[in-house]
Amino acid sequence: MEETSSTAPAAGSGAEGLTARLWCSRYSIAAVVLGLAAFFETRLWLVARFPYFLDEGILGLYAQEGQNADQRLISLTEGVRPGLVWMTLGGMSLHISTLVSIRLSVVIFGLVVTACGTILSLRYADRTAAIAFGVLALFTPFLFLYESLGLRDPVIAGLMVSGLLLELELARRPRLWVGLLLGVTFGLDFLVKESGQAALVLLPLSLLYFPVRSPQRLRLGAAWVGNVVLALVMAWLATLTMKLSSAYANLGLVEREVGVKRSFGDVAAHPLRYFDESWHGVHQELTSYLTWPVIVLAVAGLGLGLWRRTRLTIVVAAWALAQLGAAIWLAGNVYARYVVPAIPFVLMLAAIGVTEIVTLVRERLGDTRRVSLSAIAIGALLLIPALIFDAQASYDPAAAGYPPGDKVAFVTGWPSGFGTPQVVDELAIFSTGRPLTVIADPNLEPFQVLVLAASRGLDINWVSPNDSEARTADAFLSEGNPVPAGVGRFREVWSYERPDNGTPIALYVRP
Repeated sequence: MEETSSTAPAAGSGAEGLTARLWCSRYSIAAVVLGLAAFFETRLWLVARFPYFLDEGILGLYAQEGQNADQRLISLTEGVRPGLVWMTLGGMSLHISTLVSIRLSVVIFGLVVTACGTILSLRYADRTAAIAFGVLALFTPFLFLYESLGLRDPVIAGLMVSGLLLELELARRPRLWVGLLLGVTFGLDFLVKESGQAALVLLPLSLLYFPVRSPQRLRLGAAWVGNVVLALVMAWLATLTMKLSSAYANLGLVEREVGVKRSFGDVAAHPLRYFDESWHGVHQELTSYLTWPVIVLAVAGLGLGLWRRTRLTIVVAAWALAQLGAAIWLAGNVYARYVVPAIPFVLMLAAIGVTEIVTLVRERLGDTRRVSLSAIAIGALLLIPALIFDAQASYDPAAAGYPPGDKVAFVTGWPSGFGTPQVVDELAIFSTGRPLTVIADPNLEPFQVLVLAASRGLDINWVSPNDSEARTADAFLSEGNPVPAGVGRFREVWSYERPDNGTPIALYVRP
């Protein structure tokens, strides 16, 4: 059984058909409004409440430095492509603070994931799959949390989902406006993160939807090739903006060193060894953030989809596995954010699982209304683990069930954002409006503190313990380490204990 490209129900004719269409339209509009309200309420709540952590501070620092025209490409020197930094600058131009601006930029792409994934599920599966994907995208912890944090990976997730939708639309019916939009997504892929280039590699899979039996196939094929060339040229033009920096020549090398990326040759030589090294961490992230009910639905969707919706399942599974494979084999360090671009496609498989299970039950029982109500009730129960995590992350960020790596990054370790506002408040009190020179903890520079302090208008000169100015610095900000030798005497005036006996923060000043 193969999927159809149309999901509109037979409306009937006459008054009954008109009534059915109006009812369906009202129901759909209400669902969209409620979905948007839930999306913005949850994401903006996290934007305002979740503590800013180190990686957001690093990107925020690039954005603050990028306010000077000659520093717009400074992130390239550290192997970070400037796309998200430039988006942040757009928000900052509207007088939004740096860290809020970077999070709001990511929220926009979270909305792209939900909207484009729902549209794709509706057009290539059915209404049940679209509803299932929309609900899963709103509440599955992986997207619920990461779509509110100032990181590049959720942006890539949005570009990937929109890219797949555009690639399928271009294959089914080549049109210039689709080719132009696809070119925009390809260009942003290059500008945001190297992993986004997977959308170009996976492009040929969309040809599974090319109308090979159409009498117009030669004309459609030529139109497809022309639009693909246009999109690739637009992507190439996007890279020219990065070539304005001399750092672009070494970008690939720096990306591999900073990201600890394995080469394809190494992976091909030792695939099982690298899988064994990474899988445990990836497995912890998937079970913590996806929850087991969603994983089971995705596996069911893969099996049932290959049987009943072969083309769609092959395409979606390939996009999911490509991203998961990159996180497992190519990334030397296992971070949950590396898996984020794969998650929308895993959720699409879960949505396929939902619609196929519902269809099979309807075929057996025949009572559509009863089956629908039962599916809603069961679905609500399956979401309970996700909703518990979401509530904890929203109202008590330290209590949520993060995997071990994120527990350190978000809560207990020195990269954690817990204590950042309090540090900046203490620095503001201590400075009394005058410039300060502050020594940052060696090798543990708190970038989120630097960015938030600058956003608050504090004039702080941050120096390392080896800097000559350290001997006359006004204060030392510690991330669990004692005052370094050779900088003179300091006394502790303030401290903060991160949750769960985490790394303490302390402020020392001259006696």
